[in-house]
Amino acid sequence: MITAIEESPLYPIVNPKSIAFFGASNNFTRMGSIMLSSVEALGYEGAVYPIHLTEEQVRGHKAYKSRPGHYRSAHGCCLSDYGSMR
Repeated sequence: MITAIEESPLYPIVNPKSIAFFGASNNFTRMGSIMLSSVEALGYEGAVYPIHLTEEQVRGHKAYKSRPGHYRSAHGCCLSDYGSMR
């Protein structure tokens, strides 16, 4: 029996230590940027990995052109319109 929320197998999914945002950009009308803004507005304190093909930074975070090696340890992933950027 689970006695604390942290013991639930679903806890890492709803409380990720890091999130990768595919398609986040400095265009605030794009879905990836909206999701990133929402997570920040809610006070998320974990690592953020914006993935964008051309941006150097997204909302003050270093942007990655492809999946960085340490992204493999990201616990959450937000996909938006990443396919349209190719």
